[in-house]
Amino acid sequence: MLGDSVTYGVGVGVEDTFARKLETQLAKRLERPVRTINSGVASYNTVQEATFCFKHWDRIQPDLVLLLYVDNDVAVARGSDVRIVGGSLAGRSPAQKIQMIVGRSWLFRLAAHSIHRIHSSPPVIDKQSKGWVESMGALRSIGEHCKSRGVKFVTFMWRNHPTPLSDAPW
Repeated sequence: MLGDSVTYGVGVGVEDTFARKLETQLAKRLERPVRTINSGVASYNTVQEATFCFKHWDRIQPDLVLLLYVDNDVAVARGSDVRIVGGSLAGRSPAQKIQMIVGRSWLFRLAAHSIHRIHSSPPVIDKQSKGWVESMGALRSIGEHCKSRGVKFVTFMWRNHPTPLSDAPW
């Protein structure tokens, strides 16, 4: 199972993730052991999910690949800009260091996301944007990779509520 924090199951126990629930239901229905691998990672986008898939394919050897698509998958991935290990904070002012560290806090990011959603206008869908093109290309690559190996690829979408951004990939 590929996806972001929704797939990972942020806020729920391992047994309550839909990956584990699916494993249980499939094992009952098929009357044989089934193993799901939940590779959801908070803040991942489709490009990162594809990278994970290709990197670990030979070791996992999936029978089925499920990808949970979320409307923010069209966002361009940002690399980690806080590297405390290795001293990349060296040479920065105390204020810059605090800003870098706080900016990576989940609580700060949640608050910033909420404030942005409250005060922003509805998103405009630009199917020529880098994020859109990369996301659709990653989906295509995963699909082609699976097809060439005889593995089914299922993409489904999670939307908190319908928006132009969540309607466009649909």
